[in-house]
Amino acid sequence: MVKNYIIVGRRLDDDDIKYLHGAGTENETVDMNAEKDGVAGIPLTVEFIGRTMVELSEGERLQEGTPEYDRMAGLLKHAMTVRPPTGHDPSDPELDRIWEKTTIVIDYDERVSEEGQTDTNVRKLVVPVKETLAFRADEIAAMDNTPGFEPPLSYELDRRLMKAHFGSLFHDILDDARDSNDAPLSDDVKQALGKLIDERLGSMEDLANSADPAKQNMYAILNSPVSAFHRAVGIYITEMCN
Repeated sequence: MVKNYIIVGRRLDDDDIKYLHGAGTENETVDMNAEKDGVAGIPLTVEFIGRTMVELSEGERLQEGTPEYDRMAGLLKHAMTVRPPTGHDPSDPELDRIWEKTTIVIDYDERVSEEGQTDTNVRKLVVPVKETLAFRADEIAAMDNTPGFEPPLSYELDRRLMKAHFGSLFHDILDDARDSNDAPLSDDVKQALGKLIDERLGSMEDLANSADPAKQNMYAILNSPVSAFHRAVGIYITEMCN
């Protein structure tokens, strides 16, 4: 019996990531192959969820029960996964059975604007299932209350985004640093310190040079503010239970 699991957007480095092929055509399919007939599929991950939310917010409201609503709800479901608590066997077949019995509901906030009138808004806040937030809160409460703790980022790519940002900042600092005689640091010192920074924070070379499609997608996101934005939207929408 699985307890304290959550249902969230898939990560790019998940083993069971799914891909969308032939999007919007009569040959549209979803499977676990990164390519089909030589064409890369669309990874159904938290980024896909965020990008879809951005698109849906600008389009006409999907009506429940229509083919387009059912299609979109189905694709969003494929982009989500059942994540067990730390230490639980991720290959437990019960996780797949839980996913199968999960229904995705698409809902919309509402805004009514009339000329000369103050807008009327309805913001819908979804309360997660009982115990999911409490379980996560207990884990975080066990952390030391000291400055400099690692933020509770639930996706490895977010850690890489954060570290890549600060890594770049630290390298800029090295370029501006001066020794006790107000002279610039030597190239050897900057190179040695830069290497240490990359070792501690992690560099992007392992992603840039990888043949793994998932890591290639990670590298692309690390270079794309728009992709990072879509991921952020998807995370905020699906991770409130975490």
